Amino acid sequence: MKRASITELARLANVSVTTASRALNNHPYVKKEVYERVLNAAHQLNYLPRKTVDKKRIGIIINNLEDTAFSAYRSNMLFQLSRHCGLNDIGMEIISTKDLYLLEEHFLKAAIIFQPSALGVCSTQKMHTQVISVNAFHKKFAGVSSDDRQGIGLAIDHLRARGHRKIALILPFASETHSIGQRSQAFLDKMLPERPHAEDLIAYLEHSPVETVTKLIRNHAPDAVIIGGEDMLLPVNYALSLTGTQVPRDLSVISYENIMTSEYMDPPHTTIAQDFDRLAREAIALATAVIEGEKVPASTNLLIPNFLIERESVKDISHK
Repeated sequence: MKRASITELARLANVSVTTASRALNNHPYVKKEVYERVLNAAHQLNYLPRKTVDKKRIGIIINNLEDTAFSAYRSNMLFQLSRHCGLNDIGMEIISTKDLYLLEEHFLKAAIIFQPSALGVCSTQKMHTQVISVNAFHKKFAGVSSDDRQGIGLAIDHLRARGHRKIALILPFASETHSIGQRSQAFLDKMLPERPHAEDLIAYLEHSPVETVTKLIRNHAPDAVIIGGEDMLLPVNYALSLTGTQVPRDLSVISYENIMTSEYMDPPHTTIAQDFDRLAREAIALATAVIEGEKVPASTNLLIPNFLIERESVKDISHK
């Protein structure tokens, strides 16, 4: 495809070539109205300033950068995206949802989101940048997701094979994000045929992990628990210790893999692990396709299977 020239850009924006050049370089004397006209014309023509042509670049949209460092899921996802950008010689710009205008100003054709909260903000914006979602399904955006239903199924099958029948699920919150909805529904689909009131065995941490876990243990006495999120491992483990519950003597536990934590628990936790490496690799591949001018339909949604890491937190009670 022939690259549009700055002369064509200036003509469409109804400005001189000099003014167009100044606008693209954020010259302080260019009026806001003229700047926006030049920017819109550039996107209409698929024009790229020479400085942006030298290297492929994508945006990574973050809702709250301060929280990311304290989240096992978000920090691991960000690390893998950064690693795969480096492996593919792609420049990466981290952009806050408060600064989405930078996507347009920096001529980023593709951006990746892996936080549902950030996806909600972007879904209301009109942008020239195509968004690729990771574990944050939205009908407006192509994406790649862990197969949450398959992951919960793996955990339940592993527990049942070892004699467990009264299995509970603990989730971070009750709000209906795509992942939470898929995990809770998969749990019910697997459990309801054997337990008509399986919904009573789903608990949500919200803001009171100790109270939530204590009520679940005392009121329902499960023989196994699935901890349905990477960032829930330590709060749930702390709550179990306060109730005097020992894993796996009193309760078998399967959690989601928290790198540098799960294998060092006492006992080391059997986990469901998201394939962060592949999630990032597939997301970068979709973003690269967009940059290179390929059509990536919003209906594209790649499902990546989870895998089970067996350690010591599940007790075999099948011979009781």
